[in-house]
Amino acid sequence: MFIQTVIPHIDTGIQKIIESDRIKYKIPDIEVSISCPDEKSPHDFVSGSTTIDAETPINPEHLFQIGSETKSFIAAIILQLEDEWRCLVPPPKWQS
Repeated sequence: MFIQTVIPHIDTGIQKIIESDRIKYKIPDIEVSISCPDEKSPHDFVSGSTTIDAETPINPEHLFQIGSETKSFIAAIILQLEDEWRCLVPPPKWQS
């Protein structure tokens, strides 16, 4: 299959971009997971360490605390689904 022969080259390129941008923007750690059609598991890319001063590198099993950021993600997903007519968000009670 074409995608299986190309992915190693893509994986290497993505990893290089993640590492260089992490350093450029002074981000202590980053993880990116990409799911591809027809593949059972995502491609995970990590760069950085567990804390700013630590030398312990992160791995795909590390958990990140992002606090209230998930509210923004969920709101964006809901609005996108509504825009695609895949769900309906009723108006607030004060508007009806």
